Amino acid sequence: MYEYHFLRKVSSIYLRFCITLVLVVLGYSLSVAQDSTATKPTDNPPVKPKVKIQDTVPVSTILKKKKRVHSPRKALLYSAAFPGFGQIYNRKYWKLIVVYGVGTFIGLNIKTRHDQFLLFRDEFVRKSNDPDYVAIRGLDAEGLQSVKNQAKRDRDFMIILAVLTYGLQMVDANVDAHLMDFDLDDNLSFRLKPTIENSPYANFAALSLCFRFK
Repeated sequence: MYEYHFLRKVSSIYLRFCITLVLVVLGYSLSVAQDSTATKPTDNPPVKPKVKIQDTVPVSTILKKKKRVHSPRKALLYSAAFPGFGQIYNRKYWKLIVVYGVGTFIGLNIKTRHDQFLLFRDEFVRKSNDPDYVAIRGLDAEGLQSVKNQAKRDRDFMIILAVLTYGLQMVDANVDAHLMDFDLDDNLSFRLKPTIENSPYANFAALSLCFRFK
């Protein structure tokens, strides 16, 4: 009987010890799990909102005037409509002196030669109808005809020259408009230098044109 109570008491103590040990181990495991969960970094960290800073445009750029683009077609049409207007469009005002100077000279020569042609033509008609008529400069009918024809040729030549001048001022305005937007780069330069050319037969001096890219 005494042995029964002793075994029962030992088993009760052993059971309590096991339960206590299980509870301690379980509590320790739960605390470790909580700590690891709290310290483990997240796979996707929160993204901070990015503040986009808009580029500021300088006031000088806004106020800068747009570069004027010259139109060769407009320059050509202006010159065709009225001589010299293409040069004004290209802002080459000094060329107006050349255009109108040459135009005035040709125009006066056309008028002078035409007046001479009319004068000698009338004299030739009068001299042909009346052999006793004293013509200008004392010329006979043959001389009057020769001078008349020469005046006519000079007048026609001046008219052709006027047409060529009209076309040249159109071409000049068109070419100037093309060159207004042509950028000359400082990296390109050229110079002339003397050289000596060697050949199997003779040596001679010459000039060479050298291009250099900086």
